[in-house]
Amino acid sequence: MIFPIIVAGLCIIKASQAEVLTPEIRAKLIENGKKCYKESGVDMDLILKIKDGVFTDDPKLKEHLFCVNKSFGIQQQNGDFNETIMRGIVEKSGADDKKADELIKKCLVKKDSPENSAFESMKCIHSVIPSGEIDSLFEKI
Repeated sequence: MIFPIIVAGLCIIKASQAEVLTPEIRAKLIENGKKCYKESGVDMDLILKIKDGVFTDDPKLKEHLFCVNKSFGIQQQNGDFNETIMRGIVEKSGADDKKADELIKKCLVKKDSPENSAFESMKCIHSVIPSGEIDSLFEKI
């Protein structure tokens, strides 16, 4: 049950092109993923599809992704992104400054609602990193 719960959170880490998740980030992903899954009531199949780059336009999925972002401090309640927090997560996972800058500039763009901002940022992160790299992250879990 842990694997599917952290899929959405792993999109964040995927952006870093990390080979290994730090134990601290892994633990926080599991904890926050469970909490957000329960709060949002999202269909687990929608979360699982994210691994394959399928982002279903569903309000509960958007709520789930926003919850995960808030739990890491990546987004505030009003939907604003905290670039410093995101940079720290990305760099802690092994990305260099250039990759972190690219990701932040391209993917942390505020949309018409906090949930849409979270949804679109995760789609963007998934598009920035080659699809095979997220598979290597899942293998490490």
